[in-house]
Parts: sequence; structure tokens; C-alpha cells
Amino acid sequence: MKAFLLFFILVVLGELYLLIELGGFIGGFPTILLIIITAFLGIGLMKSQGLMVMQKMQSSLEEGVVPKIEMLEGVLIFVGGVFLFVPGLIGDAIGLLFLIQPVREFFAKRFVEQKSNSPRHYQEKNVYETEWQEKPEVKKRVDHKKTVEEGFDSDKKEK
Repeated sequence: MKAFLLFFILVVLGELYLLIELGGFIGGFPTILLIIITAFLGIGLMKSQGLMVMQKMQSSLEEGVVPKIEMLEGVLIFVGGVFLFVPGLIGDAIGLLFLIQPVREFFAKRFVEQKSNSPRHYQEKNVYETEWQEKPEVKKRVDHKKTVEEGFDSDKKEK
């Protein structure tokens, strides 16, 4: 937790330093305009890439394949959108990097390969598939009747 807090503080300080330096070089208004343009560009790219990944995910599901890579790509698109939401040029660069399809696919495939080669990975060889069908319960009707057997009369035998 301390490492994450330290990383967050360093990134924020780096963002501030870069914004101040860029503002001194090109001016304050163009720097703010650049941040706004990258945010809108990122929103449009995030929307189009997200729809593309959803279509790939649906086609994988129709083929009967688990869309592992596509799901991770969706997560990376979300993370890229979060980076683009936070003002700053470093975050914008990281966010745009996650929205580029080849870069995103590389990270997703590498993560899936790494997790599938780990010893704690779930092995599918012990899974047994079966189909079953539930039958409706049949109600049995029992009528209580008195049955009389022929040839058996206790009164006749005694006489």
C-alpha cells in the first residue's frame, strides 16, 4: 500500500512538473487546450475500441470459445479511459497507449499466457460435462379400498 501511495504521489508531481514546463514553453492556454483535446480524443477512441471489443467478444461466445483476451482488453480500455479522465499529459499518454489495439492485445495475450502457465492455474482435465433433464413429478393417486378375497371367510371355516 505504501508503494502504491508513493507511486501515486510521484506521478502527480511528475504531471504537475510537466504541465508547468509545457505551459512555460507554449503558453498556458495552449496547454489547457491540449489537455481538453486529448480528453475528447480519448473518449471517442474509447467508445469505438470498446464497441469493437464487444463485437469480438460476442463472436467468440457464438463460437463457443471463452473470450479471455477480449475481456482483458475491455478492462484495459476502462483503465485507459480512467487515465484519460485524470488531467495531465503522462496519464493521457498511458491512457492512449491502452486504447491502441496492438498494444492492448499484446498485454492481454501476455497476461493470459502467464496465468495459464502458472502452477496454480485451473486445469480443465478434471472437468466432466454431462447433460440432465428434470422430469416433472408424477402424482400418484391412492384410493383406499377394502378388498375381499374369494374363498376366504373366517365364519365359514369355523362351522
